[in-house]
Amino acid sequence: MNATPKPRVWIVTVPFFSHTVGATQLAEQIGRHGLAVTLFAPDAYIERLLTSHTRRQIENWKVQGLDIHLKILPIQPAVMAGGVGGPHRFVAPIQQTEDIFEEILKSELEGEFRPTCIVSDLSVPGVRKVATRFNVPSLPLITVSASYTAANLYINQLVSKGILSLPDSISDKRCEEELVSVPGLPLIRMCDLSGVNFKEYPLYDLGRRSLESLLNSDMIIFSGFRELDPRGFRALEKVLQICSDKNRIKMPLVWTIGPTYLNLSRLRRSDVNVAETGDEELHPCIEFLNSQSPASVLYVAFGTDVNHSEKQMRELAYGLESSQQPFLCVLHPPMRSSESDEQQRDIFSILPADCLSRIGSRGLFVSWSPQGDVLSHPSTGGFLSHCGHNSMLESMSMGVPMLAWPCKGDQFANCRFLVDEAHLAIEVCPNLLAGGFVGREDVEKAVKSLFHGEEGTAVRENARRMKLLAEESVGEHGSSNNNFRDFLAHVEAAIDLHLETP
Repeated sequence: MNATPKPRVWIVTVPFFSHTVGATQLAEQIGRHGLAVTLFAPDAYIERLLTSHTRRQIENWKVQGLDIHLKILPIQPAVMAGGVGGPHRFVAPIQQTEDIFEEILKSELEGEFRPTCIVSDLSVPGVRKVATRFNVPSLPLITVSASYTAANLYINQLVSKGILSLPDSISDKRCEEELVSVPGLPLIRMCDLSGVNFKEYPLYDLGRRSLESLLNSDMIIFSGFRELDPRGFRALEKVLQICSDKNRIKMPLVWTIGPTYLNLSRLRRSDVNVAETGDEELHPCIEFLNSQSPASVLYVAFGTDVNHSEKQMRELAYGLESSQQPFLCVLHPPMRSSESDEQQRDIFSILPADCLSRIGSRGLFVSWSPQGDVLSHPSTGGFLSHCGHNSMLESMSMGVPMLAWPCKGDQFANCRFLVDEAHLAIEVCPNLLAGGFVGREDVEKAVKSLFHGEEGTAVRENARRMKLLAEESVGEHGSSNNNFRDFLAHVEAAIDLHLETP
């Protein structure tokens, strides 16, 4: 008699490295519950995973006996273009992912790596469409906020039915001037909505397909936790219910399973097989934090895809100097002037020497940091961030209040949520537009407000409370932990159904 095959989850993300790193955490969380996992990523990303800060995590999979495999997705990933190129960089890689997936799935249907269930990023709806054709259960993974998702789904429905007419371009002057009311968010400028709502945006068609695919899903999983954005989740479920009723279909279940980073930390602490890391040399960022007072350091980082201009980098440095606050600042090489400009300048050739001299040992500029370790360090007292969703989740999981400096995409909606709705952040430069310039005075004022002002005291207390809620959500009886158990049961039921199918 043949043994019952182990349930295997395939994970397919958008071809963007930060999403791939997040997927390794989800893969480990699934693997630690006894399921097999295959994670698809471009060859260049797998190489980076095996040579960067994630190497130790991946090496530990084998030590712990986890059945997790990295499999090459034969596409060209989105290229980091030094701030040049914009969203059109993602069009071809995402299309390639969707186009090639049918061939990959066909080749594996009778093999040992056949998927029981496929989890794919919201922005690759073609993957789920192929899975449905081959009778493989699939569900979307959403790595943005519930309020952002609810707002875009609502706008998409109004536009598709001819009820609402938007300008063709998000850069239309009217988008700066008009406020709109959308589910899950306070009043928001039209330009703070996603570009996917505007016809001239390179990812407009993909955005519509992605949102429409939600309505055809049995369930949706979020990388966040419900307690962070309760109004956003209620709004999303209401919009989904209305759309489902109109289409006479069942409303998809909405499951939060994060923060994955926090959940993994809990699981790893209980695993005696995790390799020790105490003999490793401390990263300079951690050495710096070890020398500072508790909750005194401002951590500054803008994610993997933000390259400031040289002028902005210098202005930021002067603002940090004037704040008189200890800081750890991560900066990428400056924005290139054009796609043909191949010059990559070191950040220390740009930052003003007089400023660096006056800062001395009070601050540290680096080109990369172990962000999770930095945010969880007791000396970290604030996070100046671009408001990317992953950064927002990590910061709230650690109880670190934020300074909001959005740069692109969903970051502007996240900023409005953090500042106006949840009161977890102070805005660095109110009414900032994408690509806008932030002066040193704005930086200095925001930093001093966070560390020494009444508003800073309030957001710090709110962040502490949010940390407790995040910890509860992944606890034994927490909302995310319960949802994750339901997800595992769904996968295991899928393999039982497959075995019963003649």
